[in-house]
Amino acid sequence: MAEVFAVAASVIAVIQISDRVIELCKFYIEALAETPSSLRALLIEISTLKTIFEALQFLERCDHSTPALWMQISAPEGPIEECRRALTELEKLFPPQFAQRGAQNTHLSKRQKLNVAFSTIVWPLKQSQVKEILQRIGNYKAIIQLAVTTESSQDIKDLKASSKEIKRSILSAQRNDLCNWLVLTDPSPLHNRARRLYEPGTGSWMLRTAEWNDWLAGRNGHVWIHGIPGAGKTILASWLIEEAQKHCTQIRSQSSICVYYYCYFGHNQDETMAFLRWVISQLLRHTETVPAIVDNLFKRGGEPSIAELLDSLEMVLRVWSVVYLVIDAIDESNPRQDLLQTIRDLATSPRFMKLQLLITSREYRDIELGMEGITKCVPMSNRLVEQDIRIYVQSAIQSNKRFKRWPKDLHLEVEQAISTQAKGMFRWAVCQLDALQHLRSERSTVRKALAMLPKDLDETYERVFLRIPEEQWSFVRHVFYWLCFYQELDIHWDGFPCMLLLDAARNSTLRSGQSTDDYYYDSERLKELCGCLITLQQVDFEETLVTFAHYTVKEYLDSRRILQGPTSSFSTEMATISPICLDVVFSQAQSVTDGDLVRLKEGNKIFDGDDWSYLAQVFPIHCAFCALNSLRVESLSLEICANETLFSRMKSLLEPSRQYFRRLGECRVAGKSDFELPLGRYAAEHDCTMVWTVVWTESATETEAALLLSLLLIAGDQICPLAMKILGEMDLNILLGRKVVLEMSVTVVEIDEDGGETIIDVNHTFSGSVIEVMAQFANHSFESFCLLLKRYPGYYDPSTTLLHFIGYHGLNALGHYSCNDDHNFDCPVRTLLEAEAEPNLMGYRVTPLQIAVAAWDLEGVQLLLAHGADPDGTGDPKGIVWPRTSPMFKFNGLHGKSALQICRTRECRHLAYNVQTERMSDLEQIERLLLQGRRNLSSAR
Repeated sequence: MAEVFAVAASVIAVIQISDRVIELCKFYIEALAETPSSLRALLIEISTLKTIFEALQFLERCDHSTPALWMQISAPEGPIEECRRALTELEKLFPPQFAQRGAQNTHLSKRQKLNVAFSTIVWPLKQSQVKEILQRIGNYKAIIQLAVTTESSQDIKDLKASSKEIKRSILSAQRNDLCNWLVLTDPSPLHNRARRLYEPGTGSWMLRTAEWNDWLAGRNGHVWIHGIPGAGKTILASWLIEEAQKHCTQIRSQSSICVYYYCYFGHNQDETMAFLRWVISQLLRHTETVPAIVDNLFKRGGEPSIAELLDSLEMVLRVWSVVYLVIDAIDESNPRQDLLQTIRDLATSPRFMKLQLLITSREYRDIELGMEGITKCVPMSNRLVEQDIRIYVQSAIQSNKRFKRWPKDLHLEVEQAISTQAKGMFRWAVCQLDALQHLRSERSTVRKALAMLPKDLDETYERVFLRIPEEQWSFVRHVFYWLCFYQELDIHWDGFPCMLLLDAARNSTLRSGQSTDDYYYDSERLKELCGCLITLQQVDFEETLVTFAHYTVKEYLDSRRILQGPTSSFSTEMATISPICLDVVFSQAQSVTDGDLVRLKEGNKIFDGDDWSYLAQVFPIHCAFCALNSLRVESLSLEICANETLFSRMKSLLEPSRQYFRRLGECRVAGKSDFELPLGRYAAEHDCTMVWTVVWTESATETEAALLLSLLLIAGDQICPLAMKILGEMDLNILLGRKVVLEMSVTVVEIDEDGGETIIDVNHTFSGSVIEVMAQFANHSFESFCLLLKRYPGYYDPSTTLLHFIGYHGLNALGHYSCNDDHNFDCPVRTLLEAEAEPNLMGYRVTPLQIAVAAWDLEGVQLLLAHGADPDGTGDPKGIVWPRTSPMFKFNGLHGKSALQICRTRECRHLAYNVQTERMSDLEQIERLLLQGRRNLSSAR
């Protein structure tokens, strides 16, 4: 009988939670025209679940069920209890009591209440959680439906089998989250692009080589395909990947898979970490298990080391008989020493013997030495490649309308000349065809051109530039300046909007003293001028993306070789480019007008994260984003440091009294809450949004200190050279010793004495020295905060700084970290305690230990107790009560509760990310530490 009552209670609990979740969903959907699809799916799924449980409740009352079946579905790990747990998790994603309290708030419109709620739950960031929970609920619902409609013992067996499928599905969702975390760089767009460029029939020469067949069979080790620039190595690699994948599907006797990675000069990075993480993620997506070492890295967060990734790869490989791994263009990794060493480890260590490596690159001495003794070498310049180039040329001539007007005998002459003189360079052949198509179809003209074909890519590119009318040189030069500048900004687009690029080139050309008014430029004209140097990709009717056609184009522009010839003025040395582009960026960023904001907000199109091209239509707004990002890029920051004009403009841009970025903040408030999404494209997906939501309280803020703080906030979780320059040149007493006051509009949950919550909009006020204020932004600017603590100990109060920081401890922009791990920073809590911060600080109604326990921070609790924190401390009854304008306001409710009480009630409050999942397992150990700490203090007294 007790079991029956337990089942009934669980069913009722599920129905009640379902009701609350359904009401919350309806509230949001009624109030907002464009709700997330996950919210609509949530409403439908929970409504059907509630109907099933109401039927279950009815059947239970009428006794229409067998005891065996009820026991099966109501077990502690059964579908009813799992549904209740999943719904409880789901309900926690919404602001508690919002529907009951917020809906009755008469001073807020429904739209305002909705904006408040959405800002609070940060719904876009919880999409993956919602998807995973709904997946679980859907599976449990299916099991319960089976239980309600079946009676036989065989059905119970089916039910058990379905329960196993639920666990598999949950594991699959968790594995997907882990794999997504692993990926730093996704090379699949490069693979798809290379496949589109593949010409049927080419590449088959490789299949006829002994090296390829031995590689597939696992004989004689690994393969290195090398060739000169433009030889078509990447397109060949993409085709070989497809062939290897076909081979794997044909092998029945063993488990095999082909995975790949493309290095790319546009990534502008050491590819080692991205390569290893991508390969591991792809292998895991094809297995049912996740090795413990990988799971532990995921739970720990942060960035794993190369050694940890290699250990992880070793464990992942155990489920495979053979893994074919293709790595393209390793010469494009910058730098490449670690990548070469990693490849050598993979090729020689017995623990990776299941790997079959195929590597492509240019012929460089360091790569040649690295491949020596571990690979079979296949040169791209050979008779078989010449045949492939001939096939490509034939196809290109037949498909090009301009060539169709030519006599057939000229087609044969072009085919013969290009295929024999290409020397294995597909890129060279592409450029010659591009140049020849513009000639008149006269035999003498074509034959003259064929007799004078350039000998290599350098000469080819030189001729393309020399064909540009001289009066257009300045504009074209600035186009390439901006293409290079955007790469330096580290904005990882698939290309640059043509309209934006033309705007930028016009502005910089004009500022250099030359007018473009006499000429009209669009995408077609740009292609006519630049020819085979650029690629234009039509994304949709309104948008065209521009990229370098090949990495050898940028390499030529950056090289010293171009300086020796007649096209030296097109050189793209960053020392020349950076001042020109930064000058435009800073001047335009300061010219943002109210009219620009009106254009930006029209139709709210800018707020659509999938359609960001509208942002490019407001060039000053675009430059504001670029200005922010340039302050984060070390090379550009150093350029600004060295250029007094740019340094002055930077200071003017960040001048507190002018508040240029506040205009963007106003626009954000007027638009949707996901205004930040387009910034991901323009600011390398770093969180700079704080900068444009800041309101400086001018009367109480020192300009120099405000400038320093702005730079530190923009730099985020890295050291800013500009901030270091200011610290090195200005008076530290002014910079660090004087008070800074700023406000920021945020949404908070107000907690009353009874634990009740109300969602409100407040202006948070931050005041104190720069370092004391930085403590309250530590999760965004962690490394800078650690550096300031260590380097300038006399310019902050360690006790109050500890109090304001402890809620962030163990959490930074990278996620969770452990102070016991090997980092390039010192633990801030340890630094502050060693600087004699008072762990039992009086004058405040809450102690650092109470906050650390409420944040479930095991390491923070350990450090505080080790330095004498009192486990029975409940705060100073006469101390400061934080106003609701302070981010510390949420901790007021801890007053009067000992750390042990807070721990046992599992009350969780913190200043950064959701810590429940990661830290819940630490609560028992925290409680033991507190009890031990109490005993230690008692014995000491």
